[in-house]
Amino acid sequence: MSLYTIILAAGESRRFGNSLKQLAQTGGQTLLWRAVQAAEAVTPGNVIVVLGCQHELVGAELKGTPMVINTHWRNGMGSSIATGIAALPETASAAMIALCDQVALGAEDFTLLSNAYTQALEGSDQTPIVCATYAGGVGVPAIFPRQFFRDLLALNGDTGAKRLLEDNASRLLCVPLQQAAIDIDTPGNLAQFNAAIADKTAA
Repeated sequence: MSLYTIILAAGESRRFGNSLKQLAQTGGQTLLWRAVQAAEAVTPGNVIVVLGCQHELVGAELKGTPMVINTHWRNGMGSSIATGIAALPETASAAMIALCDQVALGAEDFTLLSNAYTQALEGSDQTPIVCATYAGGVGVPAIFPRQFFRDLLALNGDTGAKRLLEDNASRLLCVPLQQAAIDIDTPGNLAQFNAAIADKTAA
């Protein structure tokens, strides 16, 4: 199995004010670099970051991690997913789609998804989609086998991977990841998350 991780980090982050969400910090790391390190721990050497808005500034944070530029990033998340899938090598057998702003997720969470996918391949003739389940629904991070790459390439606009997950409910292998529900949209969200981390550290 050749699993790749695609981290989506192309957006403008309008709700984050005058700064870039990708470069906001928690625990001394930017949200983007935190996501990259978590992914590298599970798919070492097989991480691709999709950039768009201010890609030169954001790309400097990647420190050599492969990136691809979505020139149509204003079209929404679907176009970024398609850009990432198009950048995969022919040897890629599956892709894990992840977001840079699901700040509570770490390497252990990506490992749960990867292990579930590997075990499913060993025990079934049908290749599943492995996805996170949280907040009463399904979503990313999610692992899509190659046979779904064409569907991912067809995504555009604000339609992300969730609709594809819902349309293939019979193929889903769901992994509970309640912490995936924590995403950062505003500076207030990040301040609240950092405060919670500080409280845990002090306890």
